[in-house]
Amino acid sequence: ELLNHMNEVFTGMTTTISELHNDALALDAFRRGVFTGNSKRDLNAMLYLEKMEQRAKNRLLLYDYYLRKAYEYRLLQPYAGEEFNLNGMFERLETLGMALDSVVNVSAYNTLGSIYRDRVSDMTHKIIEKYTYEQSERSTNVPITISKEQLDAINTNGSVTLNLYELDNGSYFFQDEENIRIVNLGVKYIKAHAVGSASRSRLALDMKHSGISQYRKNGQIYWFDHMSRNNDNPHFWRTTINFNDVADVTYPETHQNSVAISSLLSSILNYNVESVMLFSRPSVWSDITMSKQVQTNGDDILIDSLVLELQYDYTLRPDNIRNIDVTANNGLMPYIVCSAEDISGRSSGNGPLYRSYRTSSQPVSFTAMDKYESYYFKNWTDQFGRVVSEEPKLTVNRQKDQYYIANYEWRPIILSVPDTIEVGYDGGTYAVHVSDAGQSCVVMNWHVSDSLSSWVHLDGVAEGVEDGEFTFAYEKNESYLSRIDSLEIFLPGTGMESKKVYIVQTFDPDKIESVVGDNNLIRIYPNPMQEYVKIEGEGLQSVSIYSITGKEMYHRNIVGRDSETINVSGLPSGVYVISVNTKNGMTSKKLLKAN
Repeated sequence: ELLNHMNEVFTGMTTTISELHNDALALDAFRRGVFTGNSKRDLNAMLYLEKMEQRAKNRLLLYDYYLRKAYEYRLLQPYAGEEFNLNGMFERLETLGMALDSVVNVSAYNTLGSIYRDRVSDMTHKIIEKYTYEQSERSTNVPITISKEQLDAINTNGSVTLNLYELDNGSYFFQDEENIRIVNLGVKYIKAHAVGSASRSRLALDMKHSGISQYRKNGQIYWFDHMSRNNDNPHFWRTTINFNDVADVTYPETHQNSVAISSLLSSILNYNVESVMLFSRPSVWSDITMSKQVQTNGDDILIDSLVLELQYDYTLRPDNIRNIDVTANNGLMPYIVCSAEDISGRSSGNGPLYRSYRTSSQPVSFTAMDKYESYYFKNWTDQFGRVVSEEPKLTVNRQKDQYYIANYEWRPIILSVPDTIEVGYDGGTYAVHVSDAGQSCVVMNWHVSDSLSSWVHLDGVAEGVEDGEFTFAYEKNESYLSRIDSLEIFLPGTGMESKKVYIVQTFDPDKIESVVGDNNLIRIYPNPMQEYVKIEGEGLQSVSIYSITGKEMYHRNIVGRDSETINVSGLPSGVYVISVNTKNGMTSKKLLKAN
């Protein structure tokens, strides 16, 4: 059962304590004003009594609710104790002198005060006794190392949100540990350095619980909301570190809420701290936001290394139950088919799945989706990243605790169109086929933008869905000089935003391209090039080949030579720029690399 209404166990405590205190003051005032001999109650005494009666019954009912819910929150089971017979208690009050026409003596008053406390005290004793003797709880400590990625988030953004129970796929806890609650959370070791010329540096590391606790016990999952009506969460820890003299500190002091704030019982009943805290510890299975506060005369304090220390309570799961947990990588939630219901009647669902089975030789299988959005199933791995199956269906036994991850890989749309299209000089049309070579399960919508030049323009359809085709027209080249243009294909809503198709107008592939530059005749051929390209001329000094984006793909000094042959078979197809330095200057030429 969800325990969302349990927030009043602790967050409503301030009002409750205040009202109980007022009741005590009313009784005290009543005693001072009335308990003088056998005098009848005067008007002031009657007003005190009336005010207390207006509050008392509601307050006692609310406190009874608090105690029951505190019990259920801590033990994760319904309270089955004796009913709080409030009507019978008020009848007893009347018999002790609280009727309007009766006289109250000192003895009756003392009895009245003890009843008010004894009723709730008796109930609390029963709760603690049941917890102490029937709940097999243990306590331990575990160090938790904060990863470099998480430290980067703290240093860059000032905070990071962690779920200690799910860190490193839950490897910090044994799977038979249940009902895990935080006793204390602090820093075991921290190393940091100040940025800038800082001589005084002080750091506060704050850890705030989200206010939502999740628990697992005997195959059931429970949720609890600690938040008050003002959305204020009472669970908070702070560690302060002074880095004036040293760069690293071990076991700095951690501050946390006082017992009085953490538990209603501590302010009403005189129990020791450990007994009181049974009713207020939050779950480890929850989000905790860790943030840093900096005091420095430099620029900042950056954390280099951080190890937390968690002290927690837990109970051991029954020996005949085994947990089989299944999730997906990267926070994905694919639908996973489970072949058998667990002890709580749960089977298939959108991951993550937390399933608990009684030990048995019968297998149970989990089948992941082949495709999920734009992701494809890759394999199953265990808690430590070891591959256990490459098939979507995973069959396991029910005789041990297990944790598996369904791994999916993103297969983006890979637009398949030619990088470069060679056309002739006499004009015409050309059809370009568009397809997705990435096997993505996302629908590929595409459209083509027209060129900016006057000799290439779209002809007909300029957009499509999935595989398709568009046509462009190119005009006759009267100048008999090579020229280049491009069309751009856009894929809105995908990881690939656009791709350019270069259109090159060339002539005889074996024609020698002659370039005149600074009184030098440089010959570069063939164009397009395939296996090689040759440069001829006088006064050559160096040659470089650049991609169309300006990246240098080849460079060589050729001082004193009249020709150079370059092997270009390893270059991808496309448009390149060859730059030749001579003793009289530099000359550049665009060439096409064909397959």
